[in-house]
Amino acid sequence: MNVLIFSPKYFFTTLIELEPYLKFNLKEYLPGLNKENTSHDIVIIHKDFLDNKDQIKILIYNNPIVILASDENIKLANYDSVLKLPASLNEINSIVEQTISKKIFSKNSSILIKDYLLNKNEKKLIKDKNFIILTEKEIQLLDLFLV
Repeated sequence: MNVLIFSPKYFFTTLIELEPYLKFNLKEYLPGLNKENTSHDIVIIHKDFLDNKDQIKILIYNNPIVILASDENIKLANYDSVLKLPASLNEINSIVEQTISKKIFSKNSSILIKDYLLNKNEKKLIKDKNFIILTEKEIQLLDLFLV
């Protein structure tokens, strides 16, 4: 996993010192290096950089997982998860792993079929605000036809 850090220098430096104990690779956001800034799976944005909307749009261009690092209580409006600061090494690893697991599970449980969304977990076929509940066998058949 590649994690792009969008933060003050002190925060990134601290994470670099901990990198041997982290379960992911770290990259620092560097303005102007577009290729470097787009090869990541996760973006961790420090709360001090939330004002820079244009650069954040560039960071989330590839629709990665976005984790907000903050010492304040912030709602998950535009973020997949929040890393509450200060955080221990275990908490950092745990938040990244849990957030990735949730995103992968969610992605695997929903399939887009033309204008319909098949949600395997809820056993629903959804279009706009309308839905029908499917049996397990119907879901398996749809899954089989899509392969």
